[in-house]
Amino acid sequence: MDALERQLTRLAESGEAGLIVDVSVIGRAGAGRDCTIAAIAERQYGVVSRAQLLAAGIGPGAIATRLGHQRLHPLHRGVYAVGHRALAPRAREMAAVLACWPGALVSHQTAAGSFWQLVEASTGGIHVTVSRAHRRRRPGLRAHCSQRLAPEDLAVP
Repeated sequence: MDALERQLTRLAESGEAGLIVDVSVIGRAGAGRDCTIAAIAERQYGVVSRAQLLAAGIGPGAIATRLGHQRLHPLHRGVYAVGHRALAPRAREMAAVLACWPGALVSHQTAAGSFWQLVEASTGGIHVTVSRAHRRRRPGLRAHCSQRLAPEDLAVP
């Protein structure tokens, strides 16, 4: 486990909001699939990624069923709102990070507006910074590249 994963796993164990890297730290013995999904989403502003669901033992069929029954609502490719589309504050930003993960962070005007209230919140795409190796085009997102993102850049204080 690298430094970033250790930091984010500690965050997950503390129960605070933030990205869940190791879904095993939040699973409860004997908890059903929906409880597991809810536990991940609770700490991520109500959103989860397909990769997280698969890592938690929720298979593609179970994901498809929840999409069909509208228990999961697609926000980006492989990123879902859990339960409903009424998103919590910062849910869209978390969804953007999950869509661009690994190694993504909210940045530029989005970070300045949504997190620090330094400027008006952006009404355009959500700005994320990613390492050059992980740059992908995603509808609704404005990706910026960085040569290197250190683990401390990605950690949630």
